[in-house]
Amino acid sequence: MKNKFILGYSIIASIFIVFSVSFFGFNLYREYSFGESRTNTNFIRTVGRIKTTSYQNDLYSDNYTAKLVQAIGNFDDISFIEIKRDGITVLAYPDSARKNEKSNLTKEYSDKALIHDSTLEIDASLYLLRPVSIHYYAKISFLMILIVTIITIILIIYIQMKESGEFQTSTSNEINTDNENDTIDEDDENIAENIEEEPVEEKQTEETKTEEETALNEAAESTESKESAETEDSEPADAIENEKIEEKTERKTEVKPLHEEKSVELPSENEKPVLIETSKEEVGPNGLFSPVTGLGWESYLMTRLENEVNRAVASEMDLSLFVIQIENAKRDSEIVKNTCNYLAIQFQFKDLLFEYKDDCIVAMKINMNLDEALNFADKLHEDISNIIAAEDKKCFIGISTRSIRIVAAERLLTEAEQAMEHAKTDPASPIIAFRADSEKYRQYLEENR
Repeated sequence: MKNKFILGYSIIASIFIVFSVSFFGFNLYREYSFGESRTNTNFIRTVGRIKTTSYQNDLYSDNYTAKLVQAIGNFDDISFIEIKRDGITVLAYPDSARKNEKSNLTKEYSDKALIHDSTLEIDASLYLLRPVSIHYYAKISFLMILIVTIITIILIIYIQMKESGEFQTSTSNEINTDNENDTIDEDDENIAENIEEEPVEEKQTEETKTEEETALNEAAESTESKESAETEDSEPADAIENEKIEEKTERKTEVKPLHEEKSVELPSENEKPVLIETSKEEVGPNGLFSPVTGLGWESYLMTRLENEVNRAVASEMDLSLFVIQIENAKRDSEIVKNTCNYLAIQFQFKDLLFEYKDDCIVAMKINMNLDEALNFADKLHEDISNIIAAEDKKCFIGISTRSIRIVAAERLLTEAEQAMEHAKTDPASPIIAFRADSEKYRQYLEENR
């Protein structure tokens, strides 16, 4: 029965592993087959959005590059894109060095347009087989194989434990039965000895009784013949009677008990067990969220922020960080609790909200650029101000975004906090955002290569 189960499970596990590998290969082949038509459609749509943005914004405006990035939107299909206006590079992603790189997995596109008496040139290289798709299907196949592997390991451990447990149980039962037989044999021997001793004692008591009766009869006959002989003969009779009684009592006292009591020695004072006091270790925050505000603990903030920044860099997405301060407000106050509940609804995920310092809250918003973050912060400030109006408190918000930078989590938090501190010094603007200069950042990267 066990061999049939193992054989059946092996066949099912093998089929599941083959299916997971086939699933991965089939989806990559399907992605590559439709890659040309997909990239052509995406390039036409992207060019249309870039032209619309160029009509609506001036070339020399500060936010022109940001509007172009917003118009492109998703960079998952793009291996390289360069936008020029009158021969001047306005946007290059990831950099100009990859312009001449060609591959069988990419397709080249280009377009030109005349906008506001200036020529707009767009050169792009789009993926026929996207790295995002490879990562997605590889992750699903890996999870399938991982599940089968874990189940197999659990079954192997279970079968080994079961077999070793049956062996130990059978040996222990044999030892117990042997011990029980030994104890039964010892008890039978003790009972047999007791049975043999009892008839001997009964025979001895009958002999003493007959001897006493004969002695009494002789004493009675001697008293009837002569009075002088009575006195002389009575003394030996009494002596004989006393001797018999003493022998009887001695025999009774010589009977030994069947089981001797053994004395148990108690341990001395020096051998008493010593109690060792164990010190309790300090315990950190209990659970993932604070019971007072319902937000994440401050001690978990940097770990989660580093993970989100790394994921945003790997996926080439933006990340907005908000530092919200309700000045001089206690965490257990009613307005802070209401504010935390409101923020949990607005940010949708409670694990992206954390307590910070005494009166601050740090929040993360994935895939949101700086302009969208400012609009979102205006709504947050208006609603929070209505919540805290009962206690006449003030709300300040500082914002920082990753943009196109590869920035550390600690730096991003410092920028948002400094923006919040600057907002406190400007009564007319309670919301300040830190904006990085993308052109200077590109020059810095090129200089440090």
